[in-house]
Amino acid sequence: MSGSRMLTVGFVAVFMGMTGCSDDQKNTDSGGSNGQKTSQQQPSTTSQEPEPVDMSFPTDKDPPILPEAAAQTAISGVGDKNRFMVKLFEDRIPTAQPTSNQVIAQATWSGYTLELVSGDITKEAGATDKVSIIQNAANGSLAGGGGVDGAIKKAAGDTPYAPNGDAGVYLKGQNKTSVPTGSVVMTVSGNLKSQQVDYIAHTVGPNCGSGDEHEKNLMIASKGVLVKSDKMGERHKKEVHVSQVPVSAGIFGCPVEKTAEIQMQVAVAHMDKGEGRVKTVRLVVMDVGGEQKTLKSYVKVFKSLFK
Repeated sequence: MSGSRMLTVGFVAVFMGMTGCSDDQKNTDSGGSNGQKTSQQQPSTTSQEPEPVDMSFPTDKDPPILPEAAAQTAISGVGDKNRFMVKLFEDRIPTAQPTSNQVIAQATWSGYTLELVSGDITKEAGATDKVSIIQNAANGSLAGGGGVDGAIKKAAGDTPYAPNGDAGVYLKGQNKTSVPTGSVVMTVSGNLKSQQVDYIAHTVGPNCGSGDEHEKNLMIASKGVLVKSDKMGERHKKEVHVSQVPVSAGIFGCPVEKTAEIQMQVAVAHMDKGEGRVKTVRLVVMDVGGEQKTLKSYVKVFKSLFK
């Protein structure tokens, strides 16, 4: 598979629901009855402090699937390879299930970083000066399942999940029991908050054993994670680090190299715009057993795109 094969998808026109005024702001702007001040009102001499940020952020307020833009955006490779500072640590590829997360490959450019990591997504850790988000390979019910989904639920607990946790509140608010392919729903991180992980981006990737348009749905979902992560950064006025997993490359049967190619190209294209808060994307791959087939496929694609 060539890393330069043209992939075309309608990129995301974001519904910026969280950028509107709060109810308190609307009431202030209205100026009271008929928007007029009475003669008894005196100008305030006390400067108002900005509203504190609600770090709990109970549920995702956006539509689960970000709509495609009318204009088509083509992605072919990652542009000029000479602009990247590339490091490879292939000697770190484990021969058994890894016990800690290790960077296997890294590309840096213009203040941005893309890393390929061998390890466990539930062992990712954040920092107080950044917003840290991990991606979950979810199913449409947002209730937890097997594989990565089950591992994250075990580590995070029930708080982020349906039916009674954060995702359940979202579904009930939408009067739904599930979300469709391509959806990205942002929730709190539950017990992973102790590792300074702030949010979980539940991503419903395509099932390559059924339906069609797998590449487009995977691309929209990959882009959706980064767009919604940008919005979390804006909310907290901080830089964002996102840790992603090989969505749909497990039991959903999508080709691993194609998944890797899409994730890497979408990450570079998104950060290249220079308009968002996402500064680092880590692709965290964990293979069970010693062969490390998935990780080696990701390394192969990384080298084809950046070397």
